[in-house]
Amino acid sequence: MNEEQREGKLYVPYVKARKEYFPGFGQEELHTAIIMIMFIVIGASIAYMVYPDPAVVVLTILIGVVGSIMMCTKSEANVSVIDFIKSMIRFYKSQQKFLYQYQNEWERRKK
Repeated sequence: MNEEQREGKLYVPYVKARKEYFPGFGQEELHTAIIMIMFIVIGASIAYMVYPDPAVVVLTILIGVVGSIMMCTKSEANVSVIDFIKSMIRFYKSQQKFLYQYQNEWERRKK
């Protein structure tokens, strides 16, 4: 690309104002993941009381930790799985009944 073509284009780098440990996973997501992991550990301890096999506990914790980190990581569109689920719940709680009456346009014009 020569100098004349480069003059007309503007380069805007993708810069985030917050520190991220890896792309899409920053301090806020870390706090959310830690809370989720605490619930997973509690669930794994309950599972150990029901099934006293250490393999069940280890698999539950490993899958839970990886799953919670994946669910908290934001995509390039800046939306994580948890954010998407929150948006869906907010949408379904919003007003779904639209107060209007159907009128047939053709019958109304004949009168």
